Amino acid sequence: MLTALLEARKNRRRLREAKEFLREIERSLKRAGNALSEPVKKQLSQAEQALRIAIEAENTGDMERSARMLDELSTKHLAPYKKSSVREYGESFGFAILAALFLRAFVFEAFVIPSGSMIPTLEINDKIFVNKYIYGLRVPWTYIKFFEWNAPKRGEVIVFIFPQDDSKDYIKRVVGVPGDVVQMKGGQLYVNDVVVQRKAIAGPCQFWDKRGDDSWESKKCEAYQEALDDHDHTIILASESKQLDFGPVKVEPERVFVMGDNRDNSSDSRFWGQVPYKNIKGRAMFIWSAWGREGFNARRLFQWIR
Repeated sequence: MLTALLEARKNRRRLREAKEFLREIERSLKRAGNALSEPVKKQLSQAEQALRIAIEAENTGDMERSARMLDELSTKHLAPYKKSSVREYGESFGFAILAALFLRAFVFEAFVIPSGSMIPTLEINDKIFVNKYIYGLRVPWTYIKFFEWNAPKRGEVIVFIFPQDDSKDYIKRVVGVPGDVVQMKGGQLYVNDVVVQRKAIAGPCQFWDKRGDDSWESKKCEAYQEALDDHDHTIILASESKQLDFGPVKVEPERVFVMGDNRDNSSDSRFWGQVPYKNIKGRAMFIWSAWGREGFNARRLFQWIR
């Protein structure tokens, strides 16, 4: 029984190797093009067909004989057109790098959450993917956009180049779009003189933030369910929130007003101004890695960011 299993496994391996060898010969013939004489092409074609028939019949004896004959012919006539394994690996690796760079430049980019300003939506050290093409395309590593087809909407979470330091990326929620009037009264958000509806979530809450020395610190909070257009999300306020007033401020053309969901622990447009469209890198999509203070959190993995 064991001998039969081992023999069957060996035959399957031979079959895979023969199929790969046939594909390699086909690639070499394609590269050779019209450089081969008709008699040589005929010899190679016959040997190739014999191997293909043996593979389809799964006849290992005929397969080995046909492969040996084809190998002798290919060594004699196709050597200049064969790629070395090193070259093939290098080309495949190079293509993979180019594809990854293209995707990062125009389609998706990974981003690590550096602070607690977006708690509870996003926590420190969360890794997310950012959709870079949803608002348009830009020349990589510049502010130049050559296509624009969408504008950020209220409630969307965006990643952008910090207007006061272009070496830093920030992530916040859009609360005001061009033409909106944004205001805070007693800690409550108003847009265009209309209060943004929110509902208290029963009971006190707690979150972990980092101090300046990179150590963790527990903080108490109050949580609310807030609705910005069709985006329902949770915000938190410090238990002893100062309920600061702000504004009113009108959002300028091609700019957005952004705030963190951790309202009392967020450096945002209330303090350093509005975000130009040209600074926006994309919209936050989902969490693909969640390693926090207590280690890996599988429950938050692949959560879509609303």
